[in-house]
Amino acid sequence: MISLNRARTYDFCAEHFLMLKLPAPAKLNLFLHIIGRRQDGYHELQTLFQLLDYGDELSFELRTDKSIDLSVTSDPTSPAATAHLD
Repeated sequence: MISLNRARTYDFCAEHFLMLKLPAPAKLNLFLHIIGRRQDGYHELQTLFQLLDYGDELSFELRTDKSIDLSVTSDPTSPAATAHLD
């Protein structure tokens, strides 16, 4: 079982898992304030954001060699197509 966030949990058998594709919607932070620090070291945040009609699609593929590869592809019509990944 994989829990990717509080809203979604995915059950799968590793032998049959080939590819998982999930949306990663873009958001615009209108403001973001750090209002405190929790005992576990994380910050308490106060934020207001707007979801946008843009985003990415994340693809995960199970590998048998225990390595992790990152590849980035851009849609030439996307506003982010001219951005650089550093």
